[in-house]
Amino acid sequence: MAEIGEKRQKTFLIIFVLVIVVTVGVLWRGFFVKQFEKIRASFNVPIEPVSIPEITIDFSLFTRLPFDKLQPFRDIPPLEAATGTTATGTTRVGRVNPFISY
Repeated sequence: MAEIGEKRQKTFLIIFVLVIVVTVGVLWRGFFVKQFEKIRASFNVPIEPVSIPEITIDFSLFTRLPFDKLQPFRDIPPLEAATGTTATGTTRVGRVNPFISY
């Protein structure tokens, strides 16, 4: 029994030390970040702003092509095997629950 308690205590000690190290690291970065920014700023090179090109869409394509001669697709009927008639005379498409196995 004593060995299990010692192992557990060692594990908790390691976890506690890791939590303390992470906490100190976060606090260190939080309090001393201004000094790091000053050091980084001394290495920064000014960047020239990039101009984004203007995008124009030419919709005259729709007036030049014979779009008025295009015909819409006809309605596609459902497959005959997928439809069935119930006892009440209504048409049923597919299975009641398609997610259950056969």
